[in-house]
Amino acid sequence: MNKNKDIKLTIALFLIFVSLTVIYFFVNTNIDLDKSFLTLSTFLFALFSGFMISRQSARYGALKKALADFDGDMSSMYRVFGHFGGKEQQKAGSIILKHYENILKFGWDYPLKNRTTTIIDLNKLTKAVADKYGTDGIKGAAISRMLFVLSGTQRVRKEIASL
Repeated sequence: MNKNKDIKLTIALFLIFVSLTVIYFFVNTNIDLDKSFLTLSTFLFALFSGFMISRQSARYGALKKALADFDGDMSSMYRVFGHFGGKEQQKAGSIILKHYENILKFGWDYPLKNRTTTIIDLNKLTKAVADKYGTDGIKGAAISRMLFVLSGTQRVRKEIASL
């Protein structure tokens, strides 16, 4: 929807520019067009700059929110693994820690530029825990929560990559 508006605005501004160019070169007027063009170009520059700043700000806000969602999902996964004992939680913690060590070492965009196995490893660990402990009672609810979080994590990861 926003792309349509951007395209329409660009076309409208382009048509205004073309029409003023035609007027400047082919219509004989007594108006001081140099000052008019300078005023118009300054206005258009300010307008385009404002749109670009606004768009980048919105993108930055969306990226910040998506990264916070991913971090929250990782924290949630670690805590939910606590229902299965310290050993299982420690395994999940080591997977998550490896993910964040790479980010601290190489930059926040490391998981986007390089192949990582964080989500795959957490899926494998979830399956192993489900096979070991079963899916009854609170442990079953915890496994359901982990699978829900993992599906959301994959969605958020793709959202971050698209921003």
